[in-house]
Amino acid sequence: MPADTTEVNVVTITFLCSLITKSFDGNRSDLYEFISNCESAFKFANERQKEALMAFTISKITGSARAQLRDKSIDNWNELKKLLVQLYSDKKTHTQLMEELNTIKQSLNESVLSLYTRIDKLRTRLLHSLNCPNEAQRIGQVQIIKELSTQRFILHSLPDISRFLRGKEPRTLSDALNSALEEEKALQIPRSNKPFSHQTKLCYNYKNRSHNTRDCYKKNQTVHFNKPVN
Repeated sequence: MPADTTEVNVVTITFLCSLITKSFDGNRSDLYEFISNCESAFKFANERQKEALMAFTISKITGSARAQLRDKSIDNWNELKKLLVQLYSDKKTHTQLMEELNTIKQSLNESVLSLYTRIDKLRTRLLHSLNCPNEAQRIGQVQIIKELSTQRFILHSLPDISRFLRGKEPRTLSDALNSALEEEKALQIPRSNKPFSHQTKLCYNYKNRSHNTRDCYKKNQTVHFNKPVN
């Protein structure tokens, strides 16, 4: 009888631990990303690996969240996840989170990366707050939230970057960020704590500070083709 040659792919504990890329310190906005990482790791772990993986997972919980686990009897990942959700799940309703998304805009001295981070974290919270009766409806709601987040970033970044993004028409939030970073660099918009002064000169036609855009001769420049040359 021929020997069984079936290959068995063994996932190492080192690889499983590498899937848990972030720590969790009790920050509610990071909860579901941490849970998602852990879910991926435990999904591929066999029974013999789960004990070691559980110890590693607990070691990634720090700060006030770690203090909450003291004197708690936790035997497996499902129990730990249930406790974390109970302690740190979002206290805001889906409607409240949507209202918060609809008020986000880039402040004068805020970078586009900071704006992206705020919108992305809120988007994650919205996705985890969904309570849909069926998968088809959930898929539709997920797409709506992603599109609203992208549009919020495009329309409510600073005016010059917003105009640039509307011309580029990025499809995703990540695409919008990449384009916005390029334009922010091109404009070289200062990011200091100094209040904005309307006396500050910045021409967006030439990307320099020798004059304001409204005073730029370029926009008023007219070529007279029929004017005789002296």
